[in-house]
Amino acid sequence: MSLLEDAWEEREEVVYPEVFGDTGPGIYPLSNGVFEQLDAQSVDPRWLTHGVFQSPPNDTRNTWVYVTSGMSNPWESEEPQDYSGFGVEFVIETEQEATWAICIFRLIRTPAPV
Repeated sequence: MSLLEDAWEEREEVVYPEVFGDTGPGIYPLSNGVFEQLDAQSVDPRWLTHGVFQSPPNDTRNTWVYVTSGMSNPWESEEPQDYSGFGVEFVIETEQEATWAICIFRLIRTPAPV
């Protein structure tokens, strides 16, 4: 596999389940609609791989966690670097299920998992 595929798999199938537990029914990805709202003339397709996972409460915490995925993808490298992509993912933790948390990360109004 490539560095990109390895990083993606490690984040979403190993690290996130270890840290957050169940990451929900699927990822809530960015869509072309976000960029249309911004009047973008074209969209780099890599942006459409960014999304948000919704992790429900579990045995180790009684809160909901919303965590981004894709912002740290190593798009431009085949060798590990000090950081990749934007070098960061974001987390919001709420006491109740909060669709607004997904919307903040996605910048759109109606989330729908894929």
